[in-house]
Amino acid sequence: MFFLFCFVRKWEEEGLKLNWVTFLVGKNFREHIRTYNNVLSFCSLGVEIDESVTGQRGVYTFRIKGALCHKIGSLLPAEGEQPKFAQIYIADSDPSQQIQQRLQHGGDNIVESILRDLQMMMHRDNPYYAIYKTAKERMSRYRLSAQSYHL
Repeated sequence: MFFLFCFVRKWEEEGLKLNWVTFLVGKNFREHIRTYNNVLSFCSLGVEIDESVTGQRGVYTFRIKGALCHKIGSLLPAEGEQPKFAQIYIADSDPSQQIQQRLQHGGDNIVESILRDLQMMMHRDNPYYAIYKTAKERMSRYRLSAQSYHL
């Protein structure tokens, strides 16, 4: 979807000329979409995977054994640890610092400009971002520790 949006937008801006840079950006996004999703996630997935259906051909598929849960964890990282998942939204409200934290978790597979666009979209459209932003503001205003505040 991101690829198609960029492709159509560039076509409109440049009078229907193919733009190679747009193609490459879309290609990176498609190849590493799970990494982009992971670095922007609010939580991690808790699941036991049934490896009997995992294969190397076709679309990535997995079957869950038992229950699926979403692990949120502490709102703030432990002393000396880097923030991850939702902690990034709370530990530092500066979007540039959030990008740097996410780049560290994404390795060499993600492109900063794509990540920046996706993060701006998350800040604008995701209702959970507003909840975590409010939590950060209240924790700062009332000097609450992560242990005394519940979402």
